[in-house]
Amino acid sequence: MESINSPAWRVSNLVAGTLVNLGTGTNTSDVNYNPFTKRFGFIRNNFGTITEISESDIVNSVASPTLIRVITILGLGGFNDTEGLSDILPNFLEGGYECWFTIENGGRNWGYNLPFTKAELLSTANISVTVRQRLQFAANSSGTNDASEGIYYSWQTDRLIVCQEGAVSTRVIFLADRPTDRDTDLDQAVDAGFSVTNPFDADVVIQTGSDLSSILIHEGTGHILVLSDTGNAVYQYDFSGTLISTLNIVGMFQPEGLALHGDNLVIMGEIDECVYYSYVAP
Repeated sequence: MESINSPAWRVSNLVAGTLVNLGTGTNTSDVNYNPFTKRFGFIRNNFGTITEISESDIVNSVASPTLIRVITILGLGGFNDTEGLSDILPNFLEGGYECWFTIENGGRNWGYNLPFTKAELLSTANISVTVRQRLQFAANSSGTNDASEGIYYSWQTDRLIVCQEGAVSTRVIFLADRPTDRDTDLDQAVDAGFSVTNPFDADVVIQTGSDLSSILIHEGTGHILVLSDTGNAVYQYDFSGTLISTLNIVGMFQPEGLALHGDNLVIMGEIDECVYYSYVAP
């Protein structure tokens, strides 16, 4: 796996591999990477599940790869429109491991923390895991396909970044320091311990007609990567909103999620499609 510490990295230098169907089922909405088990996880909206597939199968574009296990998310209170998904990382403060995901039901801008013990993380058996904390990044938007669609947690800066899809109304990027209170559900509108800002005005900056499907930060450059399914592209921005580079996506129906793998990238689509993109230095 290539180093992620590449300040000259540009999304336009990615080269697409073979498009494959995963066999996870439709309504796949985002993907993450677990470096400790070398697995990719694919979250499905309206199911509240994450299906894991081996790193080697995804990197080598294996058609109909082996599904290792399914993680069922508990504690959602009937809200199961699970959308965004961040990588698995160690919980440096308290031990164990964790990732973040979002819920979009009824226009909700909610992000959830999902904790794992070491045994849960390494297991190959189907398991159920209960959420730990819910963060509300903004008031509810207008409804379906209009709220929190992607999420990324940066362990280097201890910040969360979330994108509001904006298929119906406003496209927004939210940025927040992780709260020191890691157990209580918090709402930015009423809780002093959780505040949210916007790095730039996404509705003005990002190309008209491009909704926001997934988001992450390339730590080597410090740039934001935004995926748009209606724009069929990945846009690379700095934190001032300057467009740095663009990757046009060809041949995938409704791209929905992305995850970095070193300097390479995985993009997956709503109807169970996946493409591994390899970085080629200029």
